[in-house]
Amino acid sequence: MNQIGKEDLRQILQEANTPSSYQGVVGSGSTTTAVVDSVGGWATNQWAQYGIQFAQSTVTAALRGVWQQITSNTANTLTLAAALPAAPVAGDTYDIRVFGSQVQDVTSWGGQPVSAASSGYPLFALTTPGSGGVPAGINAATGAALPNYLNGLDTNAFCYQWNAATSEWVPVALNVGAPGSAAPANAVQVAGTDGTDLRVLSTDTSGHINANIVSPLPAGTNTIGSVVDSTLAGATGSPGTAAPANAIQVAGSDGTDLRALSTTTSGELLVAPGTNPFPVAKYAALVANETNVSTSATTPVLSTDYSVPGNGGLNIEVAIASGASATTFLVSQDANAASPTYLALNQGTNLTAGALYAFSVPAASGDEVNFETEAATTLALLKVWFVTGQ
Repeated sequence: MNQIGKEDLRQILQEANTPSSYQGVVGSGSTTTAVVDSVGGWATNQWAQYGIQFAQSTVTAALRGVWQQITSNTANTLTLAAALPAAPVAGDTYDIRVFGSQVQDVTSWGGQPVSAASSGYPLFALTTPGSGGVPAGINAATGAALPNYLNGLDTNAFCYQWNAATSEWVPVALNVGAPGSAAPANAVQVAGTDGTDLRVLSTDTSGHINANIVSPLPAGTNTIGSVVDSTLAGATGSPGTAAPANAIQVAGSDGTDLRALSTTTSGELLVAPGTNPFPVAKYAALVANETNVSTSATTPVLSTDYSVPGNGGLNIEVAIASGASATTFLVSQDANAASPTYLALNQGTNLTAGALYAFSVPAASGDEVNFETEAATTLALLKVWFVTGQ
């Protein structure tokens, strides 16, 4: 909790939103130390020790929001304790309010006197209502701050309850108490309701919550619930050791019986092809990886034919750039020979511009292949892999 000092308190009270005692308009003839009111009619020194504050909307910009103490006044002129940043002009507006030194006369603005020593106390100790109008953090007899407001919460804290007889909030000590000791009269406790009245939560001497079970517990038990360890004895083992009798393993079915998955001694999964063996790729090579390639009609894209290293297949991804000419895509055999042969993909129909196509073409060891378009266009993408065993 931050604390305020004497000067801080003075400033707070100076700038507080207290009612204006007088609202005036400056007449002619004012100086930086004397303000002439356009109406006047005051008693001599009526405003001595008050303060003048110019409005935020006043004519003279340098005076907007400015405070200054009034030392004396005549029927229409206020004499100031110090010079203003500029001389007021006719039409400037201002208020006369309680100034800092008027804090000594706190009863004139509804305050409660406290000792001078309290100026360094926490603000809430000076402002929280208490018995008889004295702030709750102040000893009414001595004007000193009560210990709990200076040192924070210790074994006692304060809350406030409404006193209907005196029509005010009064502090009530809240005792925290110690575990295993009698509950203090004003102890803070967790409570619930029985539907009508407040009921403090009940515990046993160990602090366990006492529960009233609506339905009776099963015979022979005094627990509401329990966690059962379902792990079978001998169910866990170590890698590289014999499988325990009750080991938990990943398994499948052969259609009739449960079968644990089989691995090598290195833990690699063993796979049996069965009646429908599937080929396993053993080698893959990137043949082409081209983007934004401008082609000429029946002209190889690759500068040299690709020599297929073994039996396998060509996996092809190709796309004609959006807005480019649709055309047929060709795989050529011996494209740089005198009489090349061609395979037109997509059943010999044009590839749509802006669409991505994927093809798989068988290839034999020793084939010399390349890629062409039947008409000039722009290929947004051409990516080809050779995969053995495919």
